[in-house]
Amino acid sequence: MRKFRISALFVLSTILGLVAFVQSSFACGFGLYDPEMPEELQ
Repeated sequence: MRKFRISALFVLSTILGLVAFVQSSFACGFGLYDPEMPEELQ
């Protein structure tokens, strides 16, 4: 059970990290990234 929980946490954090990286690189690539922007548009 503990092993499963650890691997699930690892997978979840990896997916979240990948999503954040893709979002930031996509935004930067299109020149849309602006720290002042509302949350919905980031």
